[in-house]
Amino acid sequence: METILAICTIIGTIIAIFQFSKQRSQPNELRDTLLATYLTSQKLILKLIEDLKNYAVINNAHNEFFTGTITIQGYIQYLEEMYSKELSDQLFSELKAMTLTDSNMQLMQSNLDKQISSFNQSQAYFDTSFRLRQK
Repeated sequence: METILAICTIIGTIIAIFQFSKQRSQPNELRDTLLATYLTSQKLILKLIEDLKNYAVINNAHNEFFTGTITIQGYIQYLEEMYSKELSDQLFSELKAMTLTDSNMQLMQSNLDKQISSFNQSQAYFDTSFRLRQK
């Protein structure tokens, strides 16, 4: 009887340790995913800014409308301001140093996913509407 109790105690302890280590690894996974998504968003916005700037210079198109109401130069300025306020290297360093709750990380992840979608749409619009007709 004592042997069975000892075996059950050992198995219970192993399961408890496994569950605890699994729970501790999840915040790290959330954090790693968040940081990777941040870097992806950062790369996308920088590529879009670079492509717009190159197009504007090559085609002397700074005042050409990107959409119905905003010029290419205006959109570049908007993206640069967004980068400095939301996606800069300094903010990335601060984010890495922060202690965040799971709900904060999930909210930030959701917002970054929306940014990535928006940047991809803008890049696709630029590629199909401007790059293909480049002089």
